[in-house]
Amino acid sequence: MSSGITGMRRQRAPWRREGGKTVQIADGQPDAGGISADQLSDAELDLLAAARAGRRADLGGRAVRASIVRDVVLEARPGWLLPAAGLHLECAVIQGCLDLEGVTLVKPLLFCRSRFEGGGENGAIVIRDARLRRLGIHDCTVDGNLVADRAELENGLIISGGKLSGTLIVSGASIGGTLSVHGALVGDGSTALSGADLRVKGPVILRGSSFAGEIAVPRAHLESGLYAERMHVVCAGVALSAEGARLGGDLLVSHAEIEGAVNLRNLRLEGRFAAESLVSQAVPTAIDARGLHVSHGIVLDGARIRGSLLLDAAKVGTAFHADGVEIDGGETAISADVMAVGGNWEMPRAKLIGQLSCPGATVEGQLRLTEARLFGSDVAWRGDGVRIRGGCYLSQATILGLVRIPAAEFGNQFRLSGASIKVEAGTALLATGAKFNRDIELNAGFQARGAVVLDQTRVLGALDLTGSHIVSAAIARAGLPITPAWTVAGIAGDETALSLVDVEIKRVVMPAHADERPRGVVDLSRAHAGSFEDHATAWVPPPKSRMRAKDGRDIDHIVLDGFVCDHLTNPTGEAEAADSNTTKRRATPRRIARRIEWLDGQRDGAAHFHPRAWIALADRLARQGCSDDARQIDITRRRRERRSAALGARCQNRLLDWFTLYGHSPWRTVVWMAAVVVMFAGIWAAAANRCEERDCFDESVFVIQNKDAYRGERFRQTYPGFNALAYSFDVFVPFVSFGYANHWRANVDYGPLVELPLPQFSAPSGSAGSLKKEPTLAITIGGILYVLAIIEAILGLVLTSLMVTSFTGLLKRRGD
Repeated sequence: MSSGITGMRRQRAPWRREGGKTVQIADGQPDAGGISADQLSDAELDLLAAARAGRRADLGGRAVRASIVRDVVLEARPGWLLPAAGLHLECAVIQGCLDLEGVTLVKPLLFCRSRFEGGGENGAIVIRDARLRRLGIHDCTVDGNLVADRAELENGLIISGGKLSGTLIVSGASIGGTLSVHGALVGDGSTALSGADLRVKGPVILRGSSFAGEIAVPRAHLESGLYAERMHVVCAGVALSAEGARLGGDLLVSHAEIEGAVNLRNLRLEGRFAAESLVSQAVPTAIDARGLHVSHGIVLDGARIRGSLLLDAAKVGTAFHADGVEIDGGETAISADVMAVGGNWEMPRAKLIGQLSCPGATVEGQLRLTEARLFGSDVAWRGDGVRIRGGCYLSQATILGLVRIPAAEFGNQFRLSGASIKVEAGTALLATGAKFNRDIELNAGFQARGAVVLDQTRVLGALDLTGSHIVSAAIARAGLPITPAWTVAGIAGDETALSLVDVEIKRVVMPAHADERPRGVVDLSRAHAGSFEDHATAWVPPPKSRMRAKDGRDIDHIVLDGFVCDHLTNPTGEAEAADSNTTKRRATPRRIARRIEWLDGQRDGAAHFHPRAWIALADRLARQGCSDDARQIDITRRRRERRSAALGARCQNRLLDWFTLYGHSPWRTVVWMAAVVVMFAGIWAAAANRCEERDCFDESVFVIQNKDAYRGERFRQTYPGFNALAYSFDVFVPFVSFGYANHWRANVDYGPLVELPLPQFSAPSGSAGSLKKEPTLAITIGGILYVLAIIEAILGLVLTSLMVTSFTGLLKRRGD
């Protein structure tokens, strides 16, 4: 190329300006500028001629010195004047550094299909601190840096096509128009674009370019945004840095490929951040957007990111869309602690390898993870205290790891229909203390291997579990112990399938089929449901199939201690609720058998009986008009209590059951009373048959007690003769005398049977006291009759008291 300077001269005379006219000068004669014609090459002469004429200078690949180009654009020599269109140079080789540092140019510069070479360490093109109208470099090769720090370009800096093998340095520059690097190859492998504190009024365009090294625009102020679609960046460290920058428009990196980290910390973006189909990879952090403020939305549809996406404390004005995004973040895929989203957070069909962490985040719209795949290690989604004004939708999602959302709040449905959550041990879904303003839908094939814990939650809608399959982690492991390799959060719920402890819920809908029942401990302790719809067959574990731990503990039962509901949709608990007429025709014990089995399902095999659930259910059935069912529940409860009570309490319980049916059948007591009276009347009648005289006036078996109250001459006519039935009734009824028990009593001396010696506590043998007769106890028929009268009186007192308390309802009063 250098031969163009020393080669053959063109056969035409050089020229110069004299008095406003162009005149030729003799060969070798210096011009007015002090440069003779023989000091310029043909290419330089052509450049000068074309520039003066306002034409495009096409040098056909010949070389010119950068100093000559500089003098031309600066109009440094007399007569070297450029038209208003400035310089348009094509197909040239510019040797040396084009040094325009600190200059002021009011005319644009345009280089096309040219090559800048030999710039050295100073750079191939230097416009540092310069003021230019416009600089355009199209399809050029620049061997070195383009140094434009602190430069002012009125109408823009354009680089399209070609290659810049060094760094584009625009730190502190001010560009009134566009900064465009379109379809070019830029960078030295370390830094491609250095633009700290850059100010650009027009758009910054990096569209379709490839950068070898970092693109750094920290603290830049780009009033019209940054557009980098289909950009390709390769850098070992940070590939794109816009930390603390301000963009008045959009940040577009759709379909870009970035091999290196993206730093958008504290970026202020007045438009939107669009990265559809972005391919980004940097481990451990691919995109660091902590503190990012986006006035409009974020779009990551179809993006593939290898490394974490950090959005902590970010603020998104409208929506966050990431449909089909794939993020492989290792331990954390997305970290969005206390992020605020002004609209919807949409991530359907997303694939996240690593944790989705958004504790304290606020979403004004909905969070949608429909058909998403979340593969966490211990925790798949950490959303402690998250606030979602709309709904949260994870239908058909596949989740490996704990879903942790304690103290969260959801304004609309929380939907996991058809989703699956799997953990190796402990809890699968933890929502302790959360608030759900609408329904929780764990239905339509929802599967959970691990506990679903909704303790202390408040649900203003329904909890729908129809068609679900929930299995505790312990049962899923077939009772195997936890291995040290499993580091699991929430291990306390390892044997729990469903926990609704202290929950307040408007409506609960349980599974309808036995094969859908939760397998494991179902804990409804102190839960309060407005409406409860269940089918006992889907709750009650068959005794032979109930799982036990290795130590023999029952880990497959229900806990209903303190559970209450305001309405039972299916009072009988049968698989299909019968119509009211059919229900009334059925026998009560058969109709309520399923519900009793349901209550029996809470026993844990340790002989522990919890009566409060029975009391609450009986009370609820009574309030709903099912008084017969409530009665049967209460009776069965008392009988279950008898099994776990002490011997004395069991006896008392059994007597209450026999005599009064626990107060539910007062007439049973009357029947028992009549039976006792008749039975003892038979005994007294049999004894009276042994009397020698009628009415027992011979006083052989029964003796007269009140003879003094009657006159002797009319004694037999006025004294009431012995009547077995009347005597039995009078003895039986307490506190009231009918004139028989006070007039007759058994003769204790009648009918001796046997005489039994009593223990002797007298003086030793041989003493004076030994001559006395040994004491004995005589057993007689009359004595036995006397004792039987006492027994009948006691039975009368007890049964009469039971009758009174039964008829008054005192015996039916229940306590906890």
